[in-house]
Amino acid sequence: MNPDGRFLDEAELRAKLAVLGILPGQPVITHCQGGGRASVDAFVFERLGYPTRNYYLGWSDWGNTEEMPIQGGPERGEVP
Repeated sequence: MNPDGRFLDEAELRAKLAVLGILPGQPVITHCQGGGRASVDAFVFERLGYPTRNYYLGWSDWGNTEEMPIQGGPERGEVP
């Protein structure tokens, strides 16, 4: 998002995703605590042509289930 609360333009979004290793054609699963905020991410990925699913039960479901795998990502603040 821009400082004014609007979405970044497509080229800028694609560049930021490429830096993170998220390339076109790769499937993306979005999630947040309860699934609502992640729907905005899913919307953006879909508009950019990424195959996307929103895990609508969110982290509150996945993270509280002992047998679910968890893999870390970039630390907060490292996203370009």
